[in-house]
This record gives sequence, structure tokens and C-alpha cells, in this order.
Amino acid sequence: MSAQDPSSPAETRTRLARALRVRIRNPPAHWRLLTLCLVMVGVLIAFQGFCTHTIGDTGEPTGNGGAAAPLAGSRPLLVDSGEGLRSPQPPPEKRIALTFDDGPDPTWTPKVARVLRGHGVPGTFFMVGSQAAHHPDVVREVERSGGEIADHTFTHASLSTGARWQRRAQLTFTEAILLGITGHYPRFVRPPYSATSDAVTPVDERELSALAGGRYVIALADYDSKDWQRPGVARIVRNALPRNGRGGVVMFHDGGGNRAQTVAALAVLIPRLQAQGYRFVALRDMLGLSPAEAEPAATGSQHARAQAFLGAVRLAFWMTGALTWIIGAVGVLVLLRVALVLPTAWVQVRRSRRRHTLAASHPSVTVVVPAYNEAVGIARAVRSLAASTYRDLDVVVVDDGSTDGTAEIVEDLALDSVRLIRRPNGGKAAALTTGVRESTADVIVMVDGDTVFAPETVGRLVRPLADPGVAAVAGNTKVGNRRGLIGRWQHIEYVIGFNLDRRMYEVFESTPTVPGAIGAFRRDVLVELGGVSSDTLAEDTDLTLSIGRLGHHVAYAEDALAWTEAPSTLSGLWRQRYRWSFGTMQAVWKH
Repeated sequence: MSAQDPSSPAETRTRLARALRVRIRNPPAHWRLLTLCLVMVGVLIAFQGFCTHTIGDTGEPTGNGGAAAPLAGSRPLLVDSGEGLRSPQPPPEKRIALTFDDGPDPTWTPKVARVLRGHGVPGTFFMVGSQAAHHPDVVREVERSGGEIADHTFTHASLSTGARWQRRAQLTFTEAILLGITGHYPRFVRPPYSATSDAVTPVDERELSALAGGRYVIALADYDSKDWQRPGVARIVRNALPRNGRGGVVMFHDGGGNRAQTVAALAVLIPRLQAQGYRFVALRDMLGLSPAEAEPAATGSQHARAQAFLGAVRLAFWMTGALTWIIGAVGVLVLLRVALVLPTAWVQVRRSRRRHTLAASHPSVTVVVPAYNEAVGIARAVRSLAASTYRDLDVVVVDDGSTDGTAEIVEDLALDSVRLIRRPNGGKAAALTTGVRESTADVIVMVDGDTVFAPETVGRLVRPLADPGVAAVAGNTKVGNRRGLIGRWQHIEYVIGFNLDRRMYEVFESTPTVPGAIGAFRRDVLVELGGVSSDTLAEDTDLTLSIGRLGHHVAYAEDALAWTEAPSTLSGLWRQRYRWSFGTMQAVWKH
């Protein structure tokens, strides 16, 4: 010890324990952290739902239902005229623009690009933003090979139905992703579920015109290969062939499934059309646009913002993926736990039945009740103990400096078998140790001040101690206040979780905790340990581990029932579970 810190180790531990108790009673920082974590998880789930079409209006359009087609006969490259969509595209003559939807796909997009590059043919790739965020390297590979990058919405959502802000977000999100990867703005947009101009309804035209504004070019197709149906290579080639010697825009797919037929069809179609005098061009060439006009470059700051957005999206995908794996792992562990707990519980039940045949022993018992501000439930708890059918029983209530009249309530009960000890507040462990020292009984039963025993509980609890190898016994704790939802949840947890766990722990001789609400201990073992330690916030776990380290066994008496008051509010539940978790980690670290 330094001259500046004359405190003894015991005083230091006491001070730290009091500081932790204050922190547990008022944990604002932890509430803020919990709220932040819940908000982040909520945002991630919402974002994942948006990306997987489970949130938002992303259904397919229902078709024109026989309505007039205002763009019938129009060329497929369309811009907003202020009164609807119009096409400034000149006649394509014998020019062909190959376009590919639904990528990038890490398997098929590179194969498509390889075929195009092998024939010296350009292509325009309408990319889904969420896919591009997953596979930015594929996007860069397409760009390096001379491919044109275009927008196919963020999640392959319809651009004609649903809230307009969601449809704008589909375009701007994808634009930001592609900008972050390539440094260029995509100006061509292909609406999902679209094909040729004559399939556009008046509603579609109005909505697409509003979305296009003066920013985007809506790119439909002259010829739909329908390769997504995988009808065979010959049928795909036949669907993509120009009619009457006129060129145009041909639609293929490089993502969304197995595109082996598409790759094979391109290898057949391109040489055939080249032999017929057709010339393959980029989509921008159909409008006479330069690369700078079709894919304008971003400024440094714009590119940096887009890269930050791309990073955030990729992080969100990674976190949701990690969360999925974690949930899956938890599910597997739960199944493994069930597979382990149920057989061991059956073994424990059989052992327990055999234990009941042992010669009955009736050691003297002292029940120690540490009480700090337990005015609400102390009378009910003490009366239940006094009503016990066990004949050699002494009840000691240790009032740990209560300020709510707990001691006076116990005195007013005037029960012959109940003694009251008053002491200054020093914590639950110190109160239990005081009770142990005041007792001369063979067995010490420790009970919380809000716990009610059945009349037969003490006798059933001490019965396993007839085995000289058993030094402690855990009783069966049940939730008494189970009317509310939180109480019912905890009741299920106590019955299915704690009860089965303690059966398994007994079989493996590895019980970590005799619960403070109901537990029996040989007094000589407690004296050997020096009482109940106040080193941790989980004095029951600390004590149980200490007993195990001495080589003694811990049993479980499932028929020794006690009803305890569980937290009825989220705040109370948080404080209890924080104390349990932190105290358990302290005990594990200590031992």
C-alpha cells in the first residue's frame, strides 16, 4: 500500500462492491448502449428487408390489362418531354446494341463479357445496385473490358407501382453504388419487368416520365431474347434476330440464374449478324452520345461520398450476413442443448428416485434470510418458513440495514421459531455470513427475503444431504408473480431453462450455482470457506464454485419448491440480469 492509499484490501473490495451496486441500480450508459444497439439492429433488419423485397412496394407490375399502348411503334430509348416520354433515337439502320439485365453475377457476367471481348463487340450492362454492392470487382471488370454500365434499380423493383419516393430511391441508391465503384454517373435506366415499347401502359409512361425527368434515359428494347426462360440456344437466337433487316436494341440477361444458354447463344448470334452486315455498337451510340455524356464523371467530393455510401451498404450487408450466421449458430447450439439436456434430465430423474430410497436423515437446520428493504414480501416469506413441517428448524432473519421497516415487520410477527438480527448495511454476502456465524445447526438453508416455501420444502431440500459426498443442494425455484407478460416469460425460463439445466449439471457434477432463493449447505463446509464471500456480485455462484473446488458434490432437489418474486418491469429485469451476468463473469475469473 502506498502512503496515499491507506485502505486495506477488504475496504477496497467493499468500496468497489458498493460502487457496482450503485451502477447497477442506475445504469444510464448501458441503457443508451442498449438503445443504440437495438436501433442499429432495427435499421439493419429494415435495410435487409428492403433489399430482399420483404419491405416496400416492390412487386411486379400487373400488365396493361388491354389498355392502350401510347408508345407502340416508338423506338426504345426514351426521354422525358415534359408531357410524357418520347424517343429522340434516329433509325438504327443495321446497328445492334446488346444489353444485359440483372447482373452483375460473379459467374455469368465475366463469361458474357469474355464472349463480347472475344468478338470485339461492346455491351451495355444494366446492373442491380444491391448486386453491384456485393460484387464491385465484377463491375470494374466489365468497365475495364469496355462495357457500358447502366442502372437497373437497387433491388429489381418495379418503377411503375408503389410510392414514388421508394422508386426514386431505387434509382439514386443504384446510381450512388455504381458511382462509388466506377466514378461515373449512369444515365441509362431500364425498368425491371419491361421489354418493348408497345408493352408500356399510360400509367407506366406517366410514372417513368416523372422518374426520368431531365436526368435519365429510359432504355427499353426492340427485341427480347427471353433467355430468362431458358428455352434453348436456338430459340434464344431466333428471338434476338432483327426483323426485316432493321437493327435495334436486344435484351439478354447476365444475372438472375443459370445463364449458360445465354453465353452459348451469344457465341452463335454475334458471328451470324456480323456475317449479315450488322454492326454492334454501345447503347449510347444509338443516341449519338459521347461517353462523357452517357456516363458523366463525378467530382472528387462526389466520388468520395459515393464511396462512403458504398462502404456503408457493404458493411450493412456484412453485418446482416454475420447476424444471420450468428442466429443460425445459436439455433444449432439450442438444438444441441436440447439433445444434451433431455437425456441427462431423464438420468437425473432416475437417480433422484433412487436417492429417495436412502435412509432418511433429519439434521438440525437453520434458515438464514438476508433482508434489505423487503417490507413488501418479508412477512409472507417468514410465515411460510415458520409453517414448515420440518421439526428441527430455526429461522434467522438478518436485517441488513433496511430503511423501510423490514425489521419492525418481522418483530411484529412474534413467531417463536424466528430470530431477528440487525446489522449495518454491508451487502447480502455479509448478511449471510452473519447468519451462518449465529447458527450451530448442521445445515444452513439460504432464502431470499421475497421467497415463499411450501411446508414440505425444507425436508425435501435437505434429503440429498444424507449422501456424505453431497455438500450443497439446489432447490426448484419458481416464479410467484407470473400474471404479467414479463413474469410469464420468466416462469417459462425457470421451468424449462433453469430446471432442466440443473438436472444436467447434477449428472455432470458441474453445478455452477445454487440459487440464492433456495439452497442448502453443510455448515462445516461454509465454516471451512470462511462464510459467503463478497468478492463478486454473484455470491451464490462464487460460493458454489468454491464448494466444487473443495471436491464436494452439489445435488438438485426438484421437489423442493420455492416461489420467488421475479422482476416485473424491464428496468428491474435489466438490473437483475446485469448483476447476474457481471457477477458470474467475476466468479469465473476468480476461480
